[in-house]
Amino acid sequence: MRLIMTTDTVGGVWTYATVLSAYLSDAGIDVILAVIGPSLTRIQRTDIHGLEKKGVVVRYYEGKLEWMDDAEPDVVEERRWFAGLVKEFEPAILHFNNYGQVDVDADIPKVLVAHSCVASWWQAVKRTPLPSQYDFYVELVTNAFRVADVVVSPTSTIRDMYQQLYGDHPNHIVVPNGIPLRPRIQNIRRKLLFSAGRLWDEGKNIALLTAASKNIDTEIFIAGEKDPSIPEYKNVTFLGELTRDQVSNWMRIATAYVMPVKYEPFGLSFLEAASYGTPLIGGEIDTLREIWGDAMIYVDPDDKDALVAACNSLTGNAEMRTMYGNRAFTRSQDFSVENMGKCYKKVYESVLTASVKLTDGTLNNC
Repeated sequence: MRLIMTTDTVGGVWTYATVLSAYLSDAGIDVILAVIGPSLTRIQRTDIHGLEKKGVVVRYYEGKLEWMDDAEPDVVEERRWFAGLVKEFEPAILHFNNYGQVDVDADIPKVLVAHSCVASWWQAVKRTPLPSQYDFYVELVTNAFRVADVVVSPTSTIRDMYQQLYGDHPNHIVVPNGIPLRPRIQNIRRKLLFSAGRLWDEGKNIALLTAASKNIDTEIFIAGEKDPSIPEYKNVTFLGELTRDQVSNWMRIATAYVMPVKYEPFGLSFLEAASYGTPLIGGEIDTLREIWGDAMIYVDPDDKDALVAACNSLTGNAEMRTMYGNRAFTRSQDFSVENMGKCYKKVYESVLTASVKLTDGTLNNC
């Protein structure tokens, strides 16, 4: 089987796509990874080199993503470029992690994975109607849902939100994300809190953590490029862009992984931290509740005092840290790349053979 998978260069979709591509390639599937977006980082170029060593073919088009300002001309060119890849490689399956290319003119089964969207982000973060400047984007996403043979979402919560925004799809299923899991080892913890993410993304709500920092009795380290507009804080250190190994090392030694998100369709960084037995502090939102149950400490994303109390309670209570670390680790074991990859293989087989009725729930719990 040969497939073309799209990904962008911004955020968690990159991690998802590279991890899944590597798994599928190891499983004997020919994968062409079509990368679209702003300039590749040094770390992403390293990731690509690793994928190519596994046999994944990587092609890159530098351009704006569909949710960016004035993106329409770029999206048109990106679709034309993608059509050229389809003609060159003649895949059996098209797997989209972006919306801009889904309506490519090709009589090939189309699997659309809806990781997130501006409309659902705006609803959760801004809590106001989406501005008219996004009309092109909404039309693009609506059409992508319409033409896809299968739509996949990483949680039931975000699937339900998409159905409210874009209408019901006859084959809209849930496949949770996954990462490579390793045996648990005893980590030497230090008294520090760690967070990582796009600092410019209001949905990640890093601003609440920095605002709360002066009343948190612990050093806080945050991975990600710091915008010059973000002020300095006495007990907050911004680490800049880190490699995956560096992020993992911080997660291994941290007292807790903290991100009081307002919007998070899945949250791969929470999963990675949990896989090291690191306690989790996250925003009180439905998607995190669905994934983590009682394995996370939740705080109101608008309540600075609640975040302070959660951080100080955890850092000051060894028994509590052990309990939440164990719970997080145990729950993380349900989200392996093997489970995710097997689910997608079933999805691909079903659309190729039409032998599985996707709406009967068969694939919702692979």
